[in-house]
Amino acid sequence: AGPSMHPVRRVLIAAVLLGFGFFVAPLVRELFPTAADWEAQVQADAVTATDVLLPYRFPTVPDAFLERWEAQLAPYDAEQRAELARRLDLYLDFLEAEYGEAADIYTSGVDPRSVSATLRALRARLPAAFGEAAAAKMLADADELREYAYRMSPHVAGLDPDAPDFRIEAASILEWMSVGRPRAAALAAAGSER
Repeated sequence: AGPSMHPVRRVLIAAVLLGFGFFVAPLVRELFPTAADWEAQVQADAVTATDVLLPYRFPTVPDAFLERWEAQLAPYDAEQRAELARRLDLYLDFLEAEYGEAADIYTSGVDPRSVSATLRALRARLPAAFGEAAAAKMLADADELREYAYRMSPHVAGLDPDAPDFRIEAASILEWMSVGRPRAAALAAAGSER
């Protein structure tokens, strides 16, 4: 048998290898993301994109956002872009359905806690698509909208000409979809032609 390595040398080599691994691991992880890393990235980017899909926030998407967005999506492959597009479509479907039901609540004065099966299915998909925190915020905002539509309903509050008419709100959202849906598709495809 050959001479064995001194224990101090072994410890030094192990320390060097561990230190090297400590600094190299994040680089390797960035270069070779796991499926979980990609899921977290698509989820976070989907939440970011919802901000510019809101009709009252951005009539047009700011150029500065688009530049950052294209850089953000540069590493995406076709499958990840398709998944991002599906999530943005889900968000728009959810918005359209919520405003539609708010209009029904306003018109009929029905209990705002009575949610249609279609909307329940959309709501159930939000946490997986956007994360628990973002989905909780979306749902809280939607519940607040429904409650407000109920309180403003002529069947509940009486006829008030100064109260918002949720039928107009729902029609505006429906009209916005002619802009929002192509915008969602464009956001998911941003930078892919490079």
